[in-house]
Amino acid sequence: MTGDIQGGKLGSILDLRGRMVSPITQNPENGHIQDYIDYLDTLSNTLITQTNNLYSTSANTIMTTPELSDYHKDTFLTSTDDNIKAGSFDVVVYDKQGNEVARRGINIDINTVVDSEDSGATPPYTGNSIVSQINRPDIDDNSDNDSTNDVDDYFEAFFMDDENNGGVLTIQETAEYRGLGYTVAVEDHGTNFPGTFGLNQFFTGKNAKNIDIASDIKDDPDSISPSKAPVDGNNELANDMVQLQYDQVEFKSPYGDISTDTLNGYYRFMTTDIGSTGESYINAHETSKALYEAVYQEHQSISGVSVDEELAQLIKYQTGYGASAKVITTVDQMLNTLLGIKQ
Repeated sequence: MTGDIQGGKLGSILDLRGRMVSPITQNPENGHIQDYIDYLDTLSNTLITQTNNLYSTSANTIMTTPELSDYHKDTFLTSTDDNIKAGSFDVVVYDKQGNEVARRGINIDINTVVDSEDSGATPPYTGNSIVSQINRPDIDDNSDNDSTNDVDDYFEAFFMDDENNGGVLTIQETAEYRGLGYTVAVEDHGTNFPGTFGLNQFFTGKNAKNIDIASDIKDDPDSISPSKAPVDGNNELANDMVQLQYDQVEFKSPYGDISTDTLNGYYRFMTTDIGSTGESYINAHETSKALYEAVYQEHQSISGVSVDEELAQLIKYQTGYGASAKVITTVDQMLNTLLGIKQ
């Protein structure tokens, strides 16, 4: 029915809201208001993901995600609505002096899941998951033929999966190295995995409605880390976060469309589109209004009533009526006089 209603106030409201509901987002489609909401959600989601990608490079003794309602152990990472892409990221381990002691590349392809039955602890090491790749003991990260100083020796990953609510991914110190000052960080190379999962969050949320600063940072702003390695005087991470506003990043809309721009560029595109669309509708309204006024004036000139003309006509007819009445009165008097003479 909504597709058949065109024009008028109701039609305009439907155009503004949208006439159909998307089976993906459950929001109205093709409505101007929803288009602008989608723009804001896309901008906010990209800001959240890209900032968290950077902030995950700040080393900590433990990295843990919030509860991930859309992810379970067997969830294929690249098949979700989130913008996780095939590629790789590095898990980096630092000692307490800030020296890098181990680095391991973690690969994501179309078959990679969060966790698998093979956790990587025992051979054969066939698990294609994030957890199994971090925990695999047969990788010589430093290429030094030493099996005691690799990423899996210092840190271990595990995924606590709640089938009803989703899961939580954690990377923490192994029992052997716990309390010795080792820290871990994640450096992404285009997968968006750490930012999407929220490893070491700066922002929380997924869209313009729920974007927020992480509660621990709000409670203690001094806890913000400006550096990657845990050493004083290193502002590399802070500089990268400032630079983010000028970097080319990918924006993925709720409908899967992907575009590349800077954060400032996308914001300008969004505001320009809103302004130009509004201006076009204002011009269309003014044109329609002018056309209506012209047609209305022409109609009035043909069928409309002139008060001055009608008043003049009324006076003329009233004068004629008065004259006619006087003639009738005179004739009546003449007849009465004639009848009186006859009598």
